[in-house]
Amino acid sequence: MHKGPRHRPAVRRWLSQVGPFADDLLAFPTYPAAVAAAVAAVRAAGDPLTLQDLAVNGNDLIAAGVRPGPDVGETLGRLLGEVLDDPARNTKEQLLAKVRDV
Repeated sequence: MHKGPRHRPAVRRWLSQVGPFADDLLAFPTYPAAVAAAVAAVRAAGDPLTLQDLAVNGNDLIAAGVRPGPDVGETLGRLLGEVLDDPARNTKEQLLAKVRDV
């Protein structure tokens, strides 16, 4: 995992994947202090990391025309990827625009 500010999307993706186990993993001596600092910066910024952090939910997607069922989950996962790349995209308007663009 990369640790500098320009690599924050990678840090956010890692945190999203490991969830509550991040602190346990960072306790291993194989993780440099710079990684812990990058994780702390992402956390301090309050960046969205989970589906629950998205500005939209399944009901919003269904109202926007996404078929109920697996399509909702797949779309939420895709939107989370967008937000992990750039947390500024985590607005209802921007995310629903992404849904309409598909």
